[in-house]
Amino acid sequence: MSALTFGVFVALFALAHRRFGSVYTSPVQIVSGGLAVLAVMGFLVYDSLTGLRGAAGIRLMMTPADKRSAFVLIMVTACAILSGAIATSLLTRKKRAAVRELAGIDVSDTALNIALLLMPLPLILILVGSGAGTIWRRDEYIINHLGGSLLSAGAAAFGLGAVAGLGFLWGKHKARMLVLVYAVAYLAVFFGTGSRRLALVPVLFGVGAFVANPTRLTRWALVPLAASSVYLIGLPLAMRTGTEHGILPYWNRLPAVLGGELPFAVTALNILVGFAIINTTAYLAPAFPTSDIWASLNPLPSSLMGWADIAPGHRLNYFTPYAGIGELGNAGWPYVLFVGAVLGVALCYLDLSVGHFIRIGQQAVALLLLCLTLVLLLFLTQYNLRAGFRMVYYGSAVAIFARWYFSALRPRHFPPRFGVRRPRTLRSRHSPPRSRGRRPPLRTGRRQ
Repeated sequence: MSALTFGVFVALFALAHRRFGSVYTSPVQIVSGGLAVLAVMGFLVYDSLTGLRGAAGIRLMMTPADKRSAFVLIMVTACAILSGAIATSLLTRKKRAAVRELAGIDVSDTALNIALLLMPLPLILILVGSGAGTIWRRDEYIINHLGGSLLSAGAAAFGLGAVAGLGFLWGKHKARMLVLVYAVAYLAVFFGTGSRRLALVPVLFGVGAFVANPTRLTRWALVPLAASSVYLIGLPLAMRTGTEHGILPYWNRLPAVLGGELPFAVTALNILVGFAIINTTAYLAPAFPTSDIWASLNPLPSSLMGWADIAPGHRLNYFTPYAGIGELGNAGWPYVLFVGAVLGVALCYLDLSVGHFIRIGQQAVALLLLCLTLVLLLFLTQYNLRAGFRMVYYGSAVAIFARWYFSALRPRHFPPRFGVRRPRTLRSRHSPPRSRGRRPPLRTGRRQ
């Protein structure tokens, strides 16, 4: 069964690659491929990591049967996503055309100024949604985190896109001191909330700088930045186990945490623990009403649909929520196939949108959609299904608005580049004038 599932996935992934092109700019392939990597690596090496302590102290043991079950569930979900995306692409006859690489973007100074003004907006929303005082110091890990806050969750997701945008502005040499101040502020807020989004800050900043200015320096800078992101994965998890939380208590504990057994020893476990969480959620946790799945897919804010009453039943412990894919497995195979296919349809739209924005020279929007895709992948494996689908809704809203804005309000601003053909009725000012009248006869014979 495991080998058959993996074979089907490889065939579908190859077909998806023909439809959607480059892997690293394709949300469909990023999500499905990421799930496959988790399934394979978890199946092969998870046992060797269980002796370590990580992931906020949670330790989940797996038997060989558990590993096979988790592998099949994750791979079937990936196949359902690919099937939904490929079917949508075929039925709508939409195939992403070859696009220019996501780097070396020419942006006007006005657009850079507008982006600079928008960069602190997610930061402000995080402070408003969570409270500046609670981020500085609090007694609980996350205040009222069982119900969740739509404002805080959405702002934190867009905050990651803002970090990539700050890296982009840095690469364009735009107000570098102010950009650095904003980046440090995001780093401090994610540090104070004890969120693993902290680990994504260095690498996203580096990716943004590389996209803006793809030089040898920015390319090689991605290596230490990616290494620092891997190192930082375990830091927030180690901080959460204390009795006091926030920027100030975490800062006071930082020397002791860094001096202990952190994070490279447990980084792999912190990533692959999603493999065990998915299995525990699907097959070992108590069954919950299937109506909870529909509540998870509901785009309404938590306060309007009573999610605070549902959320406590969707956690392994106070720190660890159920995994989204595991929740689908808990509900049954029909939900795995149906919701997976629906997710594939949404990712197909995001995939085509990313290609569209790269092709018309709006790579900044494409970069934001790709950031939300990475957050979606993390949420599906280690957070509730509701948290994952929020990223789908946010990404779809951004894509719809950006498509409308750049096509309806500013059609004349599309540059005739990146694969966009100039209309035949328009002529370049450098083109030679057309001949008016009869073309002169062609002379033949030997030249005198």
